Amino acid sequence: RTTGASIKRRGTHDLMNCIRTDLQKDPEGTLYAYKFDIRRFYDNARQDFVMWCFRRVFKDKRLLVLLERFVKLLPEGISFGLRSSQGAGNLLLSVFLDHYLKDKYGVRYYYRYCDDGLVLGKTKAELWKIRDVIHRQMGKIDLEIKPNERVFPVEEGIDFLGYVIRPDYVRLRKR
Repeated sequence: RTTGASIKRRGTHDLMNCIRTDLQKDPEGTLYAYKFDIRRFYDNARQDFVMWCFRRVFKDKRLLVLLERFVKLLPEGISFGLRSSQGAGNLLLSVFLDHYLKDKYGVRYYYRYCDDGLVLGKTKAELWKIRDVIHRQMGKIDLEIKPNERVFPVEEGIDFLGYVIRPDYVRLRKR
C-alpha cells in the first residue's frame, strides 16, 4: 500500500496522503525521517535479478520469454523509458526491499516511490539501524544508495514526492 509509481491509483498525491495520515495518527512514532535514493537505479538494475523476480511471480513460459526480451533490450540495466521497466523495477524492489523491511524487520512507516524511499521512526538510532539494513539489502543485488541520504527530524519538513510534508501541513516544493 505504501509503494507508488506505475501502480494504478498510487501516484505521488496518494502516497503523500498516506504519509500525512501516518504523521497525524502516530506523532510520537514518526518524529524522525530517513530519506534515501538508489544511485542510477535503471542503469544498475541487474537483469538476472529482475528475471528471477518475474519467474517467482509468473509461470507461463511464453510470457516469461516476452518479459525477458523487454528486460534484455540493453546490454546492462533496464530501459528507463519503457512502461514495462517501471513495473520490473517496482517488482525488483518489492521483493528485495519492501517486503524484507516490512515482513522481516516490521518496519511500520516505510514508503517508496520508484527508487526513492522514506522511513519514519521514533528515534534516530532506530532509523540508522534500518538504514544499515537497506544498504545490506541493496548490496545483495548490486545497487547502492546515493550519499545524500539523511536522518532528520520530521518537523524540518520532508522533501519527498514534489512536496514538503510537515505534520500539520503540506506545500508544493519550490524547485
